[in-house]
Amino acid sequence: MVGEIAHHSESFKFDSNNIKLHIYPIKGLTMEMLNETVMPALIICSSRIDRLIKAKYVDSFLAVHFLDTIDMNDDGSIKTQHAEVIKDFLFNLSPEITDLFICCDGGDSRSPAIAAAILKMMGRNDERIWKNPFYTPNILVYYIICQVFGIPVSWENVLEMRMINEKAYKETQMKNGQTGYKRWEIL
Repeated sequence: MVGEIAHHSESFKFDSNNIKLHIYPIKGLTMEMLNETVMPALIICSSRIDRLIKAKYVDSFLAVHFLDTIDMNDDGSIKTQHAEVIKDFLFNLSPEITDLFICCDGGDSRSPAIAAAILKMMGRNDERIWKNPFYTPNILVYYIICQVFGIPVSWENVLEMRMINEKAYKETQMKNGQTGYKRWEIL
């Protein structure tokens, strides 16, 4: 079954129920990791242009340059144009894509935010990302991408999700780091 977006007239070409999303830091991404998948695609976002070169590891890739900031007035912050490029990339992926790697510098802020928005767009639950204490999803990245994807989410909703994330982090700290979540997820 090809996944469709409830709030958008377009649809993914790949099977959104079977595609795996991988969240990693750019430094941790290796050719071996990508070679272990049948048909990978890659989204890399970084504030360091030299790190975007890893996008050449696969045939289907997107390298996007923006800062990890939640200040929408910062010149380097994510803009609607960045989210449009991400959306266009996703909607033009081959139906054979089995794995989508989403990477940022640390693998804990921008990439989980992008993955959460993609999950939401695919009609899947993004709760696993917001409740993962190892992530601090960039709320501006999530908000802008959701807006461009046509997902109705208010800034207040995003701030509520951020509070859920902060609560998960605090609870894990109280349990001496014991959690059922992993630092870098495959969703």
